[in-house]
Amino acid sequence: MFKSPAALVLGLGIAFGSLNFSPQPLQAAILVAQAEWEYEVGDRLEINRNGQWRSGEVIGVTADNDMRLYRVLYLDVGFLEKDVPASRLRPSDFASQPQTQTADIDLDQPVYVERDGEWLRARILYGIISAGRPAFTVQYHGDRAIEENVPIFRIQNVDVTQTHNASSQAYDLSTQAGIDEMLAAHNYWRSQVGIAPLTWSDELADFAQDWAEELAAKQRMQHNPNNPDFGENLATGTNIFFSPEQVVNLWGNEVADYDYQTNRCAPGKMCGHYTQLVWEETTEVGCGMVRKDNGWEIWVCNYDPPGNYVGERPY
Repeated sequence: MFKSPAALVLGLGIAFGSLNFSPQPLQAAILVAQAEWEYEVGDRLEINRNGQWRSGEVIGVTADNDMRLYRVLYLDVGFLEKDVPASRLRPSDFASQPQTQTADIDLDQPVYVERDGEWLRARILYGIISAGRPAFTVQYHGDRAIEENVPIFRIQNVDVTQTHNASSQAYDLSTQAGIDEMLAAHNYWRSQVGIAPLTWSDELADFAQDWAEELAAKQRMQHNPNNPDFGENLATGTNIFFSPEQVVNLWGNEVADYDYQTNRCAPGKMCGHYTQLVWEETTEVGCGMVRKDNGWEIWVCNYDPPGNYVGERPY
């Protein structure tokens, strides 16, 4: 039986940070290298001869300077050839696999990976190219699980997956899945302190989206000076590709710096985003976001009625 390769020839990483975190852009490149499969006598495979892949079988294996060479039999004509390197061989089922060109996948951005019939958010850690076929090691965002040897046809760009509504997860608010995730993330934090869930407001979402677009045009972060009387939370980052849940968790994690007994933030810390999340009198939320081609993104959420009144506890 042939054995999977161990050579690693692609290195990637995606950083997740706190509010206003702006890591350096990641530069991805596929370093095409020969990561050889190892075959044994009796393996059926395909042999590249003069640019054509032909059916064959391994009938002998030799070693030359630590390199395995193969004696193969062409099954169509019965021709024997010796000293064939692994670079001219590939598994016999290669042609039956769905093939996607690696260049079609934006490897320095988050992706979706198909697992058990669902397209899940993930990042590519590294990859190999073996016998002409790319395979990748990925880490899923949700449970942080790592999966090796993921074929390219199980990987899709964000825009492709979301355009076809192929996933219940999202990286923005352009789909109902993104809106549902944003609302669920808000209500998770409210459930932790036993207060009623929020409902989604299209009016607030439109208001938030208009302000997000103004901020994106200037690539700046500031509260809306023309806010009629809505609560407002902001988040921004560069080359992070936040999900709706991650944005809300940036705000929710400020709970560690909030003291309910004194109703104050820890010295030098920020906790007002969290208290707006869990303001009991707030009943509606609506959010907008923009992600620019250079990787800069801004998220805006508005709340009605607003929270964070001086001297009052959130719940």
